[in-house]
Amino acid sequence: MVDPRCVVFEHFDSIKTSVLRRLSAMVGPIYRGVGCVLAFHRVANSGGAIRLGNQSIEMPPEFVEQVIVLLATEGYEFVPINDVPRLLAESRRDRRFVVVTFDDGYIETLSLALPILERHQVPFTVYVVPGFADGTAPIWWYLLEEKLLRESNVELKYRGSRWWRTRTVDEKQAAFDSISALFAAATTRESARLGELLFGTAAIKEAAQRLALSWDQIREMNSSPLVTIGAHTLTHPPLRLLPRDEALWQMRGSREAIEKQINAPVEHFAFPFGNATRAGPREFELAREAGFVTAATTRVANLFPGHSRSLHSLPRLYTLTPDLGEMRLCLSGSVSAMRYRGRRTVND
Repeated sequence: MVDPRCVVFEHFDSIKTSVLRRLSAMVGPIYRGVGCVLAFHRVANSGGAIRLGNQSIEMPPEFVEQVIVLLATEGYEFVPINDVPRLLAESRRDRRFVVVTFDDGYIETLSLALPILERHQVPFTVYVVPGFADGTAPIWWYLLEEKLLRESNVELKYRGSRWWRTRTVDEKQAAFDSISALFAAATTRESARLGELLFGTAAIKEAAQRLALSWDQIREMNSSPLVTIGAHTLTHPPLRLLPRDEALWQMRGSREAIEKQINAPVEHFAFPFGNATRAGPREFELAREAGFVTAATTRVANLFPGHSRSLHSLPRLYTLTPDLGEMRLCLSGSVSAMRYRGRRTVND
């Protein structure tokens, strides 16, 4: 999942965008790299007159297809995640490659994304959360948005009593940001407790059934030759904030749970939230220890040969709006060149 839910993702503003458009032609040959990993989350048309942040992880199916066509037109080769270590080691420069990934395991990955990618014969990876498939872990960002849009006040008795007035849009947004911060800093047990207090067990299960792939659907997706199933922890916590043993349990446990369900090896991982405040060098090493071949972050950058030595901290590209212009900027490398002050291999 990307960072609007925990209010820590700093995206470029309109002034930076204008500068980036001028720079992209100059930096492209240096920062476009040998390939990239694209990150999507939920494929859906954002509905409702009022939203509190989740629309930034929803991309309409038409945009997903437009991105695929754009990449094909620009000569990218679509490859499965399994090929990335070899392609980086070869330092190939004749043709750039792209890996398509989807985080969290939303149900539309099967109903909407799969038909598009099958039509274009594009391989892709789905990073799933066993707790969502089981209906035991809260998909709290959607549950919270729905609760706040529905109610005029919210009370939470957690480490004291807290209360939010949520009658206006501004009040609802302030409550969403405040409560999101609690989840974004919570351990596995704390997140489960927050979910129970705010939503209740029945609502958590209902939301998972409505939003997330079931195990039967995950197995159905795994039967496609285009699909690679990856892991995304057991319950989607911010790993860097967990004790080492708990973080490793989340990572290793997710791999083992998925392997048991699909009867196939799970070799690839994506960090929940995935930015520098939620996943760092310790987590990269834990991904290696947990037995993954690659692990993906949400650092925005292209891939370079140097990433062959950083397979457990791979950056990805994504946009927060369905804007092909913004995607072109990311592909050019100008976004990462400005964000990381000229560094190409981003792995801190």
